[in-house]
Amino acid sequence: SDEVVHENDYGKVKDLVKKIINQSGKTLDIVHDMSKPTIPTSLFLDCKHSKETLGWEPLVTIEEGIQKTIEWYKNNVRD
Repeated sequence: SDEVVHENDYGKVKDLVKKIINQSGKTLDIVHDMSKPTIPTSLFLDCKHSKETLGWEPLVTIEEGIQKTIEWYKNNVRD
């Protein structure tokens, strides 16, 4: 199954998509396109290497990042 990890927050990609839909204020259905070839995947975001080599670490939570991205999109992208 598809999985995503942000720091120590482990969950399903579907749960991340649900967070994005919820914060967008839109009513959308999640549709899985089973006609496409798929492989089991896991997505892991581990910022430890960035912190160790660059001194960088996230300043916002995933929820804050989603909200800021949605606001930027609303202000900068025209339909």
